[in-house]
Amino acid sequence: MESLAKDTLKVKVNSQKEIKIGKEKVIERSVNLYFDSEHLPVLYCVSHLFKDRLLITELEGLNSLIVPIGKIFHAENVYIEKSGIEISQLSDHQFVNTLNVRPSVIFKKEYQYNVDSRHIGKISEYFNEESLLRYALYKA
Repeated sequence: MESLAKDTLKVKVNSQKEIKIGKEKVIERSVNLYFDSEHLPVLYCVSHLFKDRLLITELEGLNSLIVPIGKIFHAENVYIEKSGIEISQLSDHQFVNTLNVRPSVIFKKEYQYNVDSRHIGKISEYFNEESLLRYALYKA
């Protein structure tokens, strides 16, 4: 998305905390990704990343709270894979306010995130036509 827009995708971290899922320490992070205004996000993302599977530099990048996850992992790794991609339509308007869009259909794209030979975690992206249009309008 960034390379097409020829600008930097910015991140507003809504929350980032360490939780436990089973025996795993997980970093749960929710962010708005935007180009022009943090109040007009293109995507809202929730990530669950296995802390013990992260490199120190990746952990530092996450803790900086200013860099999108994709940039953190692309900086040092050769192979990034999104697997098990599922796209669904949400029946409620739970993310309308978060995305700052008019009430309409919200889509959820969820996938497993793998970096080189490490399974890092799961990422969920929320968006709709209006939020994605911000990207199209921005790059125009």
